Amino acid sequence: MEIERKKLLRLKIQNKYPNAILSPFSYKEFEKINDSKFTEYKQTIGLKILESKKFPILFLIFSLIFLSKLIYDKEEIIKDNYIISFFYSINFGIILSSLYSIFFKKKKIFLEVMENSFVINEKKEIKWTDVLVTGKLEIGGKFTTYYLILGLETLEILKIDMNGAEISINDFIKIIHLNQEK
Repeated sequence: MEIERKKLLRLKIQNKYPNAILSPFSYKEFEKINDSKFTEYKQTIGLKILESKKFPILFLIFSLIFLSKLIYDKEEIIKDNYIISFFYSINFGIILSSLYSIFFKKKKIFLEVMENSFVINEKKEIKWTDVLVTGKLEIGGKFTTYYLILGLETLEILKIDMNGAEISINDFIKIIHLNQEK
């Protein structure tokens, strides 16, 4: 019964995210992970992984670089050109927003690991036994986006964006596998 569900899920994933030559999708299923910092399930119980601060930090860095150009520009050019002045004002707002996000904003919990299940984004609770298929999806383009693909016993396919998490896809999959084996 479980083997048939796995085959059906694999077919469903293959149809949804084809690995064709010109396809922007690159999907790889993992049944075993060797390169992970987790070695036993006891390490994972009670684990809380937060969302990453990567994007506000990047916004802050780029905004500071853009703002540093102000030092080299002549003050008259900025005063006379309202468009440039507007962009510098917007940039200052981005800097303040980034600083707030980095230092003061309460971070959301991306992954919370419990004894019999895990919770993603403080919303969806999934039992370890419900996960039948685990895989990694890369969507190419200007920027590559990484997703964790979970095939559940209900034949539902979850696509979890991993770009904003403080955990790698391999570690997440290893956590699932370790807790399924216990």
